[in-house]
Amino acid sequence: MTHHWSRFLLIALLAALGLTAMAQDFPETFTTSGGLSIGVPEGYETQELAPTGVGVLDPVNQEAIVVLLGEALETFGMPSGIDAKAIIDSLAIQAGFPDDEVPVSYALGDGFTISGEVPGVGPADITVLDTEFGVAVIFVASQDGDVSGEFKALAASLIESVTFDPSLAVPTEVVPEPTPVPTEVGDAVEDEDGCPIAVADMPEGVLQFCLGAEVTYPEGWEISFGEDGVDSVGSLSADTFAVSLTLSVSEISTFYNPSNYKTESMQFLADAFSYVNYDPETSWTTVLEEEGRKIEVYDPAAEEELTENDLVQRQYLITLNDDLILTASTSFIPAFATEERVAEIDTIVQSVALNDRYTGAPALISLDGQPTFINALECGSSSFNFNYTDETDVYVVRCPADCAADSGTVWGTDLYTSDSSVCVAAIHSGALTASEGGLLLVTMSEGLESYTGSTANGVESRDYGTWNESFSVAPFEQ
Repeated sequence: MTHHWSRFLLIALLAALGLTAMAQDFPETFTTSGGLSIGVPEGYETQELAPTGVGVLDPVNQEAIVVLLGEALETFGMPSGIDAKAIIDSLAIQAGFPDDEVPVSYALGDGFTISGEVPGVGPADITVLDTEFGVAVIFVASQDGDVSGEFKALAASLIESVTFDPSLAVPTEVVPEPTPVPTEVGDAVEDEDGCPIAVADMPEGVLQFCLGAEVTYPEGWEISFGEDGVDSVGSLSADTFAVSLTLSVSEISTFYNPSNYKTESMQFLADAFSYVNYDPETSWTTVLEEEGRKIEVYDPAAEEELTENDLVQRQYLITLNDDLILTASTSFIPAFATEERVAEIDTIVQSVALNDRYTGAPALISLDGQPTFINALECGSSSFNFNYTDETDVYVVRCPADCAADSGTVWGTDLYTSDSSVCVAAIHSGALTASEGGLLLVTMSEGLESYTGSTANGVESRDYGTWNESFSVAPFEQ
């Protein structure tokens, strides 16, 4: 089985062209902001994919040519700094045509072309040229199937028209010095908590996230996504993007947690990459487990038949303080990545930790030896806020501090109607104090024919008649 990094790039580029191109009149020559120019036939649409990357689309037949030169390759996660022969050999092997590369020569440079049925993409032509400005990769493909002979002939003329003149590059706009709060961070604006975090404000060699997690990276790595400001997602890369690591940080919830990530999100990715042996129960290995931190890894190379030219998508799952979930995805092609850089990924991931920005609390807690979600309530919340979907009668909830005695209504004594305010009922019962708040064990039970109110701990509860469900509260003891 093979996995095709060209496949994912082509799908992404064609999808971008097909979804975002808009019908309009274009000049005969289109020049990107980086100085890359290409001829454009009448009625065709163009899109700048990067300062040195461009696409030309036939909007009627959905056939496209995509040209990526030099640094534009890095934008799409492709290795740069190597010659056309090395790239075409890898692509040829992956596409199944190792003997069908054809030497070509264009004004831009010399190189090779391969054509054929690329698995997962369909019929396509891939041309790679060595130019004085770096390697250029050119894709000719159709979004709907076969590339027509007419478009192939046109594509050859379009390639011949490609020129690159760095002097035509649009000067980068100088970003003014930050102003007082709110502070401009790229296109985002810092909030009162200083998010997104400006990279300039981070310690050297540390990538920080707004929820209070950080990762340390060694020399030779750099922030490649989020360089203007980081909130919950950031990427590191090394060796001109031959190796990359993307981290995403979220709060654990009943909808987004390690268990669901393995069975839903990761299963979707495994299917997309044709990792046929992926099993949510057995494919993850715990590499570190200590108080407040757990790191698991899924390495497809341990289960799948991969080659030196395949794209490897190793996944990490990090849980911090049973409150934050970090997913880390690393992408590399063994043929282009040094073993040293790949080995550093484990070190980077294992450096993930909480920092002084962290102000959260565990979302999970052990109840009878089983991890149980804590339901965070407001002072006036009733059991309706957590008692709908779970198949249990016992819940752990967190009440905030400083709940007023009249912040919610309560019916009953010891056993309360299910629509009573849980935190106020807890104050009434003495399970917690109004000033401190804290964790409660809430047990649901059958309704009563009548509820008797009383006054206790500054809270006045009310009488009520028949109700269909009740709850009781008690301090949670770990």
